[in-house]
Amino acid sequence: MGINKMALSLAVAGVLGASSALAEQSGAFIGVQAGFGTSNYKIDTNPSAEADFKGLRYGIMFGQKGFSSDYPYFGIRYYILGDYGVYKFTDIETFEINTFNLSVNLDALFNFLSFGDDFELGVFAGVGLGYAYHKVPISEMIVSGFDAGVNLGVRGNIAQNHSVEFYTHFGFIEQEVKTYAGFIPVTEKVSQPYQAGIRYVYTF
Repeated sequence: MGINKMALSLAVAGVLGASSALAEQSGAFIGVQAGFGTSNYKIDTNPSAEADFKGLRYGIMFGQKGFSSDYPYFGIRYYILGDYGVYKFTDIETFEINTFNLSVNLDALFNFLSFGDDFELGVFAGVGLGYAYHKVPISEMIVSGFDAGVNLGVRGNIAQNHSVEFYTHFGFIEQEVKTYAGFIPVTEKVSQPYQAGIRYVYTF
């Protein structure tokens, strides 16, 4: 057998061996996360009063995941996620937005590669629905309301009980509050277009 054929055979054998994923176990889980996010603030009666804020966010999650014996590489999970952060426009305290999110989430999980019995690599995609609360010091207003977004990410499952994830969340709902300046209605709006970070999850 030539060197090229031998190398090809070893490569194919390695891929086949790595692809025989160990089935991830179902169970309850808890996780913590830290990330970076953006927020957009605007006033509908003043086009120049619009700014993008950026900042760090921290959160905690808990829920349940399940895998079928018939399709061991596919699973679903549902969980509650709460996170908090401060979005800043400048270093001046009044130019920041303090935000708290509470959401329920449903993700589809797909594990496509494993190495032995200790590590699986996969991806996830899902949706989150919840409530967003923004404190805007510059206007002394509270902007809150329904929130929704899409979850996407990559995850590594380590020794069944531990996993590390790189997550992203894309929000597409604005929260708003209406006030009056004299007889003129003024609507302040806050949205959270993008969030990304890393999380650790422990499965019981």
